[in-house]
Amino acid sequence: VRRHGELLHAMRPLAPPPKTPLRWSWQRQRSLQLADSGRLVLQPHPHGNLDLDLLPAMLPVRFRGGGERLAIAVGRKPLKNLLQELAVPPWLRDRVPLLHAGRRLVAVADLWLDSGYQAGPDCKRRARLRWEFPPSAIESANAH
Repeated sequence: VRRHGELLHAMRPLAPPPKTPLRWSWQRQRSLQLADSGRLVLQPHPHGNLDLDLLPAMLPVRFRGGGERLAIAVGRKPLKNLLQELAVPPWLRDRVPLLHAGRRLVAVADLWLDSGYQAGPDCKRRARLRWEFPPSAIESANAH
């Protein structure tokens, strides 16, 4: 049982995320299973915010190691700050999948996307990235 804010979270023990990157060939396989961290799904969508033509064919998927920064519209922001602002519980922050293109952080699950990979008005191939975290991993109850 864990506490975050005013909530209690009853959860099964989670294995640590993999230390070595997973390799996602997203053009062949539209989803990637992440064991205890759920599944990533890339869905072609006419109004998606991700430009598929900018993605490399192989996307390394890593988990937090510390010091990651994401390019946003007004510069670069530390991932740690983004996760805190969204109130992601501390024990889940290391489980959020991070998609990379080379050494560049492209996406933080389906939460944030590097501004350089966002679909513009002339984009022909758009998609939405979805992170499906298993609801059975966490069950919450009010701590009142």
